[in-house]
Formats: sequence, C-alpha cells, structure tokens
Amino acid sequence: MIALNIIVIKKLTVDLNSNILKTIKILNDSTIKIVFVINKKNDKFIGTVTDGDIRRGLLRGININSKLSSVVYKKPIFVNFEKSSHEAIKKKFFETGQEFIPILKDKKIIKVFRNIDKISLKPNKVIENPVVIMAGGLGKRLKSLTKNSPKPLLRYKEKPLIEHIVSKASNQGVKNFFITVFYLKNKIKKYFTKRKKEEIKFNFIDEPKPLGTVGSIKYLKNIKKSFILINCDVISDINYSNILGYHNKRTDSYLTIGVKNFKYKNPYGVIKSKNSKFLSFIEKPSIDFEINAGIYVFSPKLIDIVKKNKILELNHLVNFLVKKNKRINVYPIIEDWRDFGEDIKNLKEY
Repeated sequence: MIALNIIVIKKLTVDLNSNILKTIKILNDSTIKIVFVINKKNDKFIGTVTDGDIRRGLLRGININSKLSSVVYKKPIFVNFEKSSHEAIKKKFFETGQEFIPILKDKKIIKVFRNIDKISLKPNKVIENPVVIMAGGLGKRLKSLTKNSPKPLLRYKEKPLIEHIVSKASNQGVKNFFITVFYLKNKIKKYFTKRKKEEIKFNFIDEPKPLGTVGSIKYLKNIKKSFILINCDVISDINYSNILGYHNKRTDSYLTIGVKNFKYKNPYGVIKSKNSKFLSFIEKPSIDFEINAGIYVFSPKLIDIVKKNKILELNHLVNFLVKKNKRINVYPIIEDWRDFGEDIKNLKEY
C-alpha cells in the first residue's frame, strides 16, 4: 500500500536563472529536499535539483554563484494530467522508487504528489559499507536521565535514539552495523537481542575503558571499505549513499566530516569603532557557521593510524591528518539533522 499526499510547491519552485546559493538556502530551510525548476517567463517545468545534484556540480568545480542551469536534472519522472488517475500515480511511484512526482498540464506543474509511506518504495540498493555507532559514552551532559539508562537507549518520540539511527540507515540499504559500548553496555546488547530478527548484522565493540570519540575503531577488523561513523545522539535524514559517494570520488580521501549550517542570532546591537571613533552600527547581526554534525566517513586506512598513534579524540585525528597533509573533506548536510547531546526536555529514560 502506498500512501500519498499533495505538497505545496509554491516555495519549492525556482527559476532556471537563479543561482546555486539561493537554491541551497531553500533546501536548507525546507523539510522537502528537492526543488522544482521552472522557466519563469512561461512557468514551464524544466527539471529538478536535489542536494546530490548540487554536490556533484561542486565536485566538477562549479561555483555556488553559478546559474542553477548548470546542475538541474532535466529528465525527471512526471505524469501528464491526462493520465493522472490515482492508480496510475501509485503505479509510477512503485515502478520508479521516487518520493516526489509532479503532475504536468501543458508542461506546467499543477500539483506534486509525495509518497509518504517510504517503506513501500522500490527497495534501495544494499549499501555494503558498514555504519559504526559510537555508543560507549557516559552521557554526562544528560546525567539526570543516564543514571540508569545508557544514552543510546534514551527515548525520543517513544523510540530509543539508537533505533532512530538504525532504522533510517537500514531503510536506505545498510545491513552491517558496529556498535561501540562501555557504559551500561549489557542493557544496549539486551535491547538488540530483543529486536525483531531481520537481515541486519549487529557487531558489538566492547571498550575496556572510555576511548574517546574515535579510539574504539582500532578494534574494527576486516574492514575493506570506507565506513560511516555516527554519534549515538545524532538523528538525521542524511543520504548515506551520497556522503559515501562524495568521499569515495576523491581517491585520496582519508576523512569526510559532515557539517551543518548553523545561524547564530546576536541578541545585541553591534558597534564598530576605531581609535574611539564610531564607524557603524549593526542591529542584532546573524552569523553563519559550519558546525560538526557528528557524522563522518572514514577510509579503512585510518584504523591503523588510530591504532599506531594511540589516538582517542577526533580533533587529535584531524590535527594528525592536517600535519601529514592528508585529505579531509567537508560535506554539507542539508537534510533534517538534530543533536540530542543536551536535549533533556525531549528525551525520556528507556
């Protein structure tokens, strides 16, 4: 059964002559990670742009101020209005695995259907790269909740944090998980023994003591492919295939760090001066940062580097790679992302 709804596309239509930066801002502000490109002169549908299209363009050397036409996908799936019965639309969703399908009349978009039951979509290709979930921390910032519950099992919307991560990754085709454990580790293991049996493999890495943000990867064995590493208190709709592809496309990549744009609104007016002379006044300016999102891609060669150099923390690993002039990529996450490291009010004990 495929459940559909109609989305409001007014804010998701972009003129072909817009630049990439404007489109990134629209995608970043929207929960729907696609824009529909039209020719504003006649409102005719040209194609679509997703975050993946933009990243592939940036890898080709396109500038963020370039025209959107340089990255637009001009062969999107659509259904003509004359053939847009509900059954025909459902069939098209099932056959193509799309999440969004526009309905066109005279080459203009009149509505867009969204498949809200993503489980019914065409099955994803299996992702052979493993996902490592860092779940061994003490949860000190959430100590009022973690006295008897390990942080990975704290519930958000009645489901443990780690279950959100596993579900989102497995729905995309990930079948192999490594989970690092230390604090209240038996509770975490017990949770997964009770989990419904499925074609997913869970491997536990027992830390003999707290090993920091990356120290436990030295226990990974027989890893031949790049792997995802994610903090257990981060939930995101990130596309794992995209970030892996971004990392692997550069053969000299050692590490890719997922980053999220963060806007800080200064609550005060800012005065600029020089030698006690007033120059300008800015009313409550906003400052944009790229923050570490707690999602990474590691090349397997990093396992030996961590082991040989006894590296425990990510910042130490980054500094080591910079010193050795090894490639570190930055991957902008425009999908939904949330950090629960200090979010006591929205979490419950397991």
